[in-house]
Amino acid sequence: MDGAKNTLRQFWMRYKAMGVKCLRMSDAPLLSMESIVMIFPMESRFVTDVSSSFCPEILFSSLVNAQICAWSKIDKAAKTVPKMSVARYFILQSIVNHPEGLGVTELARMQRITDGAASKLCDRLESAGLVTRKRLEKDKRRQVIMVTSEGRAVFEEARTHVRQAVAQFFSPLTTEEYFQLIDMLRRLSGEEKYRSQRIKSDSNDQ
Repeated sequence: MDGAKNTLRQFWMRYKAMGVKCLRMSDAPLLSMESIVMIFPMESRFVTDVSSSFCPEILFSSLVNAQICAWSKIDKAAKTVPKMSVARYFILQSIVNHPEGLGVTELARMQRITDGAASKLCDRLESAGLVTRKRLEKDKRRQVIMVTSEGRAVFEEARTHVRQAVAQFFSPLTTEEYFQLIDMLRRLSGEEKYRSQRIKSDSNDQ
């Protein structure tokens, strides 16, 4: 690994000195795309000439890097508002969109986290005065999470900053690329399959 790392660094420094932004695979025959992704995941986007040996690791690495970057930017934007973070923001978003309240299990499913993680987040939000727990009149055994007036105000203030951060993050994309990305990410996450199954189920219930 050290030998491969030194080899890539030598090629990379040479190309940077020459003002070249891309490194062709043919210029580094001792390296594989897998090793480049493992050693320098960020630099791997500058490597070209990979059509003969497509490497899914590059795509996965780029996807992870983009997700980390997006999460960091949104978290920074959300934290400009006291008592807020990106995790709290998304939990509050789900609750605000459901005025009737949501159970912890429902919140966990929406956020794709465990029931335990959702419960801890709700505990912290409740301690901060942003949400409250309420038992349903029709079913006293069931408890739902509802947003407080302070929670709604904090969320609305944070949403302004988050929307600006999101718009800035996606600004390099054209409108066509924007919707193409939405479609591809939905397919990768299984969201389209879930939505089609839900629509089919709703139709059968009618």
